[in-house]
Amino acid sequence: MHFIDDRALDCMSVAVGKNASGTGRVLVAHNEDDYVHAKVRHFYVPARDWPEGTLLPAEEGRTRIPQVRHTLGYWWSEIIGQNGGLSTSDTFFNEKGVCVVSDSSCGSRVAAETGEHPEGGIVYELRRALAERAESARQGFEIAKELIETYGYASAGRIYIIADKDEVFTVQAVQGRLYAAARIPDDAVMVMPNHYTIHRLQDAPETCFAPGLVSLAIEKGWYKPETPGDESDFDFAKVYQDPRTWRHEENTLRQKYATEMILGREWDENTEGLPLYVTPGNKLDTAALMRVMSTHYETTRHDVRFGPGFAPHNTPVRRVCTGTTVESIIYELGDEPLLTTAWTAFGRPCELPFIPLHPLAGIPRDLEKQFDPYEAARNHLARQEGATCYESGYWQLMQDFENLLEYRYAECIGRVSAAKAELDAFFRKALAEFVPGDSPDETRKRLLELDESSLRYAADRICTLLYYSGLPCDPCIANARITGFTLSHKEGACTAEVEFVCPSKPAEDSLRFGPGRTETHMEHVPAQPGSLEYVASDPAKCTLPLWRAVFTFRTPPLEKDGAGRYEFILGGRTLEGRSFAAICLAELDGKGAGEKLSWWTQNPDSVYVAAHRGYSEKYPENTMPAFTAALALGADQIETDVRAASDGRLVLMHDEDVKRTTDGEGRVQDMTLEKFLALDAGAKKDARFRGCRPSTLNQLIDLVMNHPFVTLDIELKEYPDDAEPERAYRLADEVIERLKVNGLLERSVINTFSGKLQAYIRQKYGSAVRRHEYFPPKHMGCGPDHDYTGAYCCCMFSQNGGIMAEKAEFDKMLASGVQPWAGAGVKDEESTDKALETGAYLITCNDPARVMAHLKQKNKHR
Repeated sequence: MHFIDDRALDCMSVAVGKNASGTGRVLVAHNEDDYVHAKVRHFYVPARDWPEGTLLPAEEGRTRIPQVRHTLGYWWSEIIGQNGGLSTSDTFFNEKGVCVVSDSSCGSRVAAETGEHPEGGIVYELRRALAERAESARQGFEIAKELIETYGYASAGRIYIIADKDEVFTVQAVQGRLYAAARIPDDAVMVMPNHYTIHRLQDAPETCFAPGLVSLAIEKGWYKPETPGDESDFDFAKVYQDPRTWRHEENTLRQKYATEMILGREWDENTEGLPLYVTPGNKLDTAALMRVMSTHYETTRHDVRFGPGFAPHNTPVRRVCTGTTVESIIYELGDEPLLTTAWTAFGRPCELPFIPLHPLAGIPRDLEKQFDPYEAARNHLARQEGATCYESGYWQLMQDFENLLEYRYAECIGRVSAAKAELDAFFRKALAEFVPGDSPDETRKRLLELDESSLRYAADRICTLLYYSGLPCDPCIANARITGFTLSHKEGACTAEVEFVCPSKPAEDSLRFGPGRTETHMEHVPAQPGSLEYVASDPAKCTLPLWRAVFTFRTPPLEKDGAGRYEFILGGRTLEGRSFAAICLAELDGKGAGEKLSWWTQNPDSVYVAAHRGYSEKYPENTMPAFTAALALGADQIETDVRAASDGRLVLMHDEDVKRTTDGEGRVQDMTLEKFLALDAGAKKDARFRGCRPSTLNQLIDLVMNHPFVTLDIELKEYPDDAEPERAYRLADEVIERLKVNGLLERSVINTFSGKLQAYIRQKYGSAVRRHEYFPPKHMGCGPDHDYTGAYCCCMFSQNGGIMAEKAEFDKMLASGVQPWAGAGVKDEESTDKALETGAYLITCNDPARVMAHLKQKNKHR
């Protein structure tokens, strides 16, 4: 079967005039599609005054145009690939309420038939100048025309949409100093795939052609007036579209089906054409645009699906939502620019929720990067080593989610869609209840808090779907595991050998493997025929059967991206027809070789972050919401406390008595598991967590077992010094055995404040168990001469009761072969800096979001 190459068919936009909008203000929707292995970064670039003579950055060989003395502040969604930021992919929204998006035109006749590649001209600078200079959409319209006429447009052709709350304009550029431009009527909707849509000067009340546009077409023989001297029949789109892409099916289908959804009726492109705009009978809202930007032409003959997950992307039919969609944004423009909502899906909108963000309120902490925005803007077009590598956090979580969902689509999209609907209802309720502050600064603060809350809520839900369901009949999306992966490049062949666990025997011909954030059907490769083999189960890794398969790439995957850490995805189906998907993190050398990272080495040159009792600052401690929230953030480790209920079941609770954190009273060891799980562990934290139940060790194991990048720190809370000393030893043995049979012992540390219990574990298990001890030794009831030999790590508390020991103590511990860690007293930027100064390998904290954000700013966490 032939797969289309989306590379010239990037992006899709819809713009709604204010009188066609249910809000009474303009709406702009844009799917950003890029075929390269890319990352999306978000910035707010503040307004600035520039020295005279400053030039805007430009691509090599292009004209560098003068910067204006004062530039406006703007929100910037940057698409960056292996060779730097992309020239034609970024979207902008500035402080005056002007948004700028663009689509490829699939070439132009000028470029196709002249074959010219002119020196000079502008590409990237056009959108950048609009963001920095336009105080209204109309002014942006004039700026765009002036810049094209003055400097010329360098690429084959492109379509720009420039909008504010009142007006929508489109400038459709052709290579050279040529364009057609128009204002979209207020009661109209423009549907814009990748071809020119302005036809004649009569298309809209405000339509114009660049000087010389028609005369050049006549001179070249591309157009001949039906009546000599009468050029009213000139059709810009038909004349200037690259003939190879004129009425291209992929563009035609996108415009046809999106138009049908907007009008609520069938649209015949042969008799009704592909116009600049249509006039709907009903007003459109953001929910309607979300459906349009997510469509795969469901229920029509063009809805074709196949592959292991029967996903609708990267198929012979180009959809609106497709395999190359890296971000979808719907700008709901507000009366005031500050109140504009940018509904953002961080990937394919059919698979990910639209999260309401407010561009001018600032960048949510969990999206913020360590880059200086001015530096990022200045260096956008330069290659940045490691820019496309894996980096933990909410954006990467969304990418992992959609990468894995591609292989589980048919089985899981129903649950995903239901979760998205729940999230959408939650977001809309929160927005409806939002109350602006008494000043712009106060409003900005409240909006940023709302955005951060929305982002966390969405990430929690996505993480739960991805790694934890809690129901045997409703498995998580990541329902398989990659236990080993080696990539080698020998004699011109690049071969990946993958060891994995899946629900049952896999069907070899269904297996596919490749890097994340790429088109699965184009960049992922099938297993070599006959390479699938059964591997005897290794209890140290997993109690389930292991399988091994070999995959051969034509060229080394991600070779152009360079050395670094990247995610790889395995997908397929079992012989029974059940789909499965797994993810692993690998270190590539940039030359075609690499291997799966271990849990303990996945973040080289980084300080690890452990979520103390989960994300306990914001969620009920030691509960599934707290754990899933920590995983959503990208925490490296989950720390928790284990006790035994009266029937011996292992449960997670820090205190001996449940009174502090639940609605009950009494000792854990006096409660049956049933009574323990009936407690409310959420209401005392916050009313919104009412009904949240305490957790068991089995639940945490189920969550972490399929999460490929997290380690566990298990604290044993029962001590042999108590009334029943053997009970503590039984608890330790049971926990260790439970971790071992589930393949988690290798990526766990066991800690206890009891020196006796530490000695028991050391004597019985030796190096098979990574032990976590404490300094000073008095915390474990040990004397000052306690020997830490054999310990894996040690939390370093101060001798005088402070949160952290001095650097000299950290250095001594490291010199003895034990990793020095910072304990849970780290809570803010100041204490995080102290942990860095002392040389802590890992920081345990209640607020991993705050600590990780600060570490990332210092380039100390990935």
